[in-house]
Amino acid sequence: MTPASWVFRRSRCETHEYNGKVIPSGFFLQPGAENISAVLFSASGTISKFNRMGKLAGFGLPNQTIRRFGVRHDHDPNAVLPKGFMHVVEQGSVTESWAEGLSMFHNPSATHPVDPDMFPGIAHYSLVGGQVRSILPEFHPYSSFTLNIMMRDDDALAADTQFTQRLAPK
Repeated sequence: MTPASWVFRRSRCETHEYNGKVIPSGFFLQPGAENISAVLFSASGTISKFNRMGKLAGFGLPNQTIRRFGVRHDHDPNAVLPKGFMHVVEQGSVTESWAEGLSMFHNPSATHPVDPDMFPGIAHYSLVGGQVRSILPEFHPYSSFTLNIMMRDDDALAADTQFTQRLAPK
């Protein structure tokens, strides 16, 4: 199937059900939701993020290596899958901000809408003319995992280098 032949259809989901429990769909459509301007979501506020941010700030041990692997948004308009990424977390070679991985879902019926410029560097999702509009930063991870490695000696360093070379994208 080529990008020109893709067909996307929207359908309304009225409820969500799990183990006999039924809840209404459409959080922003619920009574009183006009008082919620937006929902800020993060799946990346983890111990691993704190380890990476600490390493980038100059903390950590000299024999510590942190590697991050995952998938991120592909800005190609015909992409249907995310792009993979891998990097060593060290000062000067990679950057990461506290905003990375945050997503804000804007309420189209909010009494007091949030200006997206108030939250730069995060993903913004809003409903415009019945379509979801996404504004994403250049690097927006969907999922990642972090290896926090403590080296013991030169043999361990050589083994880590070989491991990284095997996992590196070709």
